[in-house]
Amino acid sequence: MVPISSRGSADDWCFTGIYTRVVTTFQVGDWRVHPSLNRLARNGEDVRVEPKVMQVLECLAEKPGEVVSRDELVARVWAGVFVTDDVLHRAIRELRRVFGDDTAKPTYIETIRKRGYRLIAPVVIGADPRVGPGADTRVRPYGSVTRLAAVAAVAVALGA
Repeated sequence: MVPISSRGSADDWCFTGIYTRVVTTFQVGDWRVHPSLNRLARNGEDVRVEPKVMQVLECLAEKPGEVVSRDELVARVWAGVFVTDDVLHRAIRELRRVFGDDTAKPTYIETIRKRGYRLIAPVVIGADPRVGPGADTRVRPYGSVTRLAAVAAVAVALGA
């Protein structure tokens, strides 16, 4: 298991909606999150959420403990689409319902007035039971893979 706080820089790690095929699962608190299935599971309980709700969770999970502004969430989840704040509020409300979270004493998602939201539950990637102990469970965004392939192509072209 790799706690998300040891993930390195934002350029090294990513698992937002665009990358759901890269990270197959991650843990938020005691919930196992399956982004590509839009599903959360805990103790035999299986809950499905809408794709946009899952994308909001993924955005928050990328920066656990950090405030993610409403503008950033809307820009990333509803890119190029005009939406009101109600759409985001509904997604957050749905996540809180699934987590059984209380706005007065949050344990998963905290509202930071006039700024946005932050995920306060622990986030762990690579806790997939199919992965053996000691396996490298770090995830790289497509951009890093593309850069590596470009460097390799140049090296081959130069005869290095």
